[in-house]
Amino acid sequence: MEEICPTSERLKQGQTKPTPNIAGMRFGRWIAIRLITIKGGAKWLCRCDCGTDKIVKWGNLQQDKTRSCGCYRKDKTTERNTTHKMSRTAIYAVWCAMIARCKKPQDKAWKNYGGRGIFVSEDWLSFNNFIRDMGECPHGLTLDRINNDGPYSKENCRWTTRTINNRNTRKSKRKEEILWRNCL
Repeated sequence: MEEICPTSERLKQGQTKPTPNIAGMRFGRWIAIRLITIKGGAKWLCRCDCGTDKIVKWGNLQQDKTRSCGCYRKDKTTERNTTHKMSRTAIYAVWCAMIARCKKPQDKAWKNYGGRGIFVSEDWLSFNNFIRDMGECPHGLTLDRINNDGPYSKENCRWTTRTINNRNTRKSKRKEEILWRNCL
């Protein structure tokens, strides 16, 4: 690093070490642009990767006490709180409704699902696994369990029309049993 001679003002403050020329060097998301002579030690005009310019103390850059203008923390928080970026999609609503029916006794449909032992497979408690196995919901289709008494799982679910889904109920199976018995 090329050194920049200390200014007379800095010498008066007792600072005798020259500040190295760090122009163009990267410190986290900062790029040092030019030295600024302001009371209180060496400071650099820096530009963050997001485009924000700010005057930063040389010591803070040197000791890795600053890495960005604040955008890094914001980005990391967003990244940490974002898992799939699909929370406002139809498929996410389908998954949430499935979970609620099976796991939340306060859900109005729970008595017909979780209340009678229908559960969501351990793997499908993660939305990412559900979408991996089922894919996007094709237009006009609904989630259906093949075995109406079985769990919500990769092996037991499919996308079907509402008509087929409505036929696959306990009530319709009971009607079929009654009709079948009457025929014997």
